[in-house]
Amino acid sequence: MADANRAAFVTQPYRYSFNKTTDPGILAIYPNSQPITIDTNLDKAGAEELAVAMFKVIKSPGRTFTLTIADKMFLEDFIAQPPRYVCVFDQHPSAGTNIIYTVINARLNQFADRTTLTVRAQ
Repeated sequence: MADANRAAFVTQPYRYSFNKTTDPGILAIYPNSQPITIDTNLDKAGAEELAVAMFKVIKSPGRTFTLTIADKMFLEDFIAQPPRYVCVFDQHPSAGTNIIYTVINARLNQFADRTTLTVRAQ
C-alpha cells in the first residue's frame, strides 16, 4: 500500500466517532439529557442521516408491547428490514387499530416453536 495513513485508517474497527448533541427542543424539556455518541464507519453525511432517523424514532413516544407468537421466526426474517405487523390487541383497545408495529426485539426459541417479540408503534 502506497499510503500508510490510509491503510491505518481503513483497518480501524471504527473510523469516526459521531457525537450528536441533543436537540434544543429536547434540552428545553429535559435539561439534563446527555448527547449520544456512536462509533461508526459512516462518514459525516451518513452519520447525520442516521442521527435524523434515530431522533425521529426516539422523539416521538410510541407504544411498545411484548407478545408471544406460536411460531418460529428465523434470522432470515430480519435480513432486509425489521418485520412489521398490524396487530390486533383484543384486551388492549387503547393500542388502536390499523397501526403498524415494528419488531424492535425478538427472542427466538427454536425448540419450543415460539417467538417472543417486542413491537413498537410507528
